[in-house]
This record gives sequence, C-alpha cells and structure tokens, in this order.
Amino acid sequence: MPLSQLNAHQHDQATRALVTLAGEIDLATAPFVRTALAACLRDGICTVDVDLMAVTFCDAGGLWLTAPRTPRRSTTSGSRRRGRCVVTAPLRREQPGGEGSAPIPDHAVRLRRLNRWQAETLREDLADLYVESSHAQAGQEYRGREAFLQRLSGDIRRAGFALLIAEDSAFVGCAYGFPVPREGTWWRGFDGPLPQSVEQLTASGHVFAITEVLVHPHTDDQDLARRLQQRLLADHHASLGVTLVDQADVPACDAFLSWGWQDIGAIRRPSDPTFLRPRAPVLLRAMVLPLGPRTAACPDGLAHENRTQRPD
Repeated sequence: MPLSQLNAHQHDQATRALVTLAGEIDLATAPFVRTALAACLRDGICTVDVDLMAVTFCDAGGLWLTAPRTPRRSTTSGSRRRGRCVVTAPLRREQPGGEGSAPIPDHAVRLRRLNRWQAETLREDLADLYVESSHAQAGQEYRGREAFLQRLSGDIRRAGFALLIAEDSAFVGCAYGFPVPREGTWWRGFDGPLPQSVEQLTASGHVFAITEVLVHPHTDDQDLARRLQQRLLADHHASLGVTLVDQADVPACDAFLSWGWQDIGAIRRPSDPTFLRPRAPVLLRAMVLPLGPRTAACPDGLAHENRTQRPD
C-alpha cells in the first residue's frame, strides 16, 4: 500500500501564520498536521490560517481541522497568548461539461481566490513570479521586483481588492485588481473625452480593474492568462473589465488585444517613483473588456446588462 503524501508550507507575518497543506490527510499524516500547528502556537503565533485548497483527500483523521475549536492558550516567553485556527475549506471544482463529464485530472491547473491577508502573506512569492514571468534586462530584476511590490502594496489597500491564483504542483499564475470607484478617478489623465458607455458603466459601479496578470513562462496551460481574467471578472459580476498597459510594451498590448480587449485611448500617469530621477509621465493604453452581449444596438458590447450586475 503506497504511503500518503502531505506537504506543508508556512508563511509567517508578525503574530499570524498561513499554513498551506497539499496532499492527503489521513490517520498517517494527521499527526504531522497537529505537530505543525502546535509548533506555530509555541513560537508565539496567535492566529493560524490553515489553507486546505490543495488537499486532495481527507478522512476521519483530518475532520478535526474543519470542526469548530475553542481557542487554546499557549505559553511563549513567559506570556500568555491565545491561539486560534482559521480553516479555508476547498472550493467545489467546476466540471466544464456539467454533470457526467470526466473529472478534472489532478495535474490540471486550479484557480482559487485568496483574501487580502493571504495576498499580503504571499507578497514575496508573487514578486518571485513577477520576476520569472517578466522579460527584464540583466541587472534590472531587483528594481523591477521592488516596483512590483510597491504597486502590489498599494493595490492590496484598495477597497474590494481581489486576488486569484493558479496552481498545479506549484504556483504558476495570478491575476488581481479592484472595483473602479464610481466617481471615475481611475480615468484621471485620459487623453480626450471618455467614451460615454464607459463613463456610464463606471458610474454604475460595475467596472473592475485588473492591475496585474502574471503567468509562469513554463506552464503547460497556454490559455491560463485568459482564464484568470475571465474568472476574476466573473467572480465580481463585472459588466466591464479595464486595465492599463504601457504603450512601449508592445508584446503586452498585443497579448491583451488577442484576448479580446479593446484599446479606447491613452492615459498619462506619473512615472515610476522608484527611479532616482523621475522621468516624464508614462503613456499608457487604456483597454477595456466588454462583458455585455454584442447586439445591433451595441456591437462592441459596451452596455450595462443586469445579468452581470454586481450586487450593491
């Protein structure tokens, strides 16, 4: 009989830790989980988030993880601390063909949502993915990584921030963003009048900005970037997706156009503040992804539709 396999990855931040489990939880591996969580509490961690998204099997030996638990006390450095576990249970995997269709293979890329705190905990991992997926010139990786972390920190603080990650046996992609404010401040610096349909959708509060899409260059899923975008927008019931792309980044502009995005004009924004000598404002292309139906009245799909309306 083959031995059960279970991997645990721990990310600490001050008095809180995220423990991600991947594999099988049974009578053989459950003691390992208990030991790992107990070690967190002994090290002074007050809250342990247990992520079970990548757990493929769980028998009675692991049911204690999902049961309500009374906060326990642990002693560290002579002080009394309360420790508690917050469990993130697996989402139901969607079958693309409906009931009766073939199950998704275990090696398939899975998409899952993370909350704001989990995103903060995975900042370094996201930055590593950014460096691996970007085409920075030699010697520019560090500066690009720091600029990415600065942008990520700003986005995480925005209201409604959402992160979607893709993983198989490893972390292979992500997309994140936030709802565009109704007052339209996101469009500041737009060159010329904003298209009326875009302005109306923004005022309705049903526009979602995707600020970053990252995919590892060696992933086998060639459509992963599109899947990440579509899932992120669908999860937020957006009527319109928007993004800004550096006009000088021709490959990125071409990629968004190939995914169905439309270029509606230019936006000028301040240059990267991490440069010692700030340059002239950066020229960005404003791109939109209409999610409404394409009709004779709205051939571009830029119209509000109740089906995609985000609940107020």
